[in-house]
Amino acid sequence: MSLLSEYTDAQLFARVKTDDHAAFTEIYERYWSVLFIHAFKIIENEEKAMDVVQDNSPNQLGCVCQFIELL
Repeated sequence: MSLLSEYTDAQLFARVKTDDHAAFTEIYERYWSVLFIHAFKIIENEEKAMDVVQDNSPNQLGCVCQFIELL
């Protein structure tokens, strides 16, 4: 089994699109700080921005990945 940390972002996104939660976790760990910074700039409230970034439910999996792909 390969370590997901060795995968490229494109490979991880492909796996996320098949509902691979381990791949999503890897992407989340790579980009949580970037997501937080952008959320904070939009919301201008640290606690609420953290809530937005931490809400990584399966329903939001695709939305978060689409957001990351735009960065």
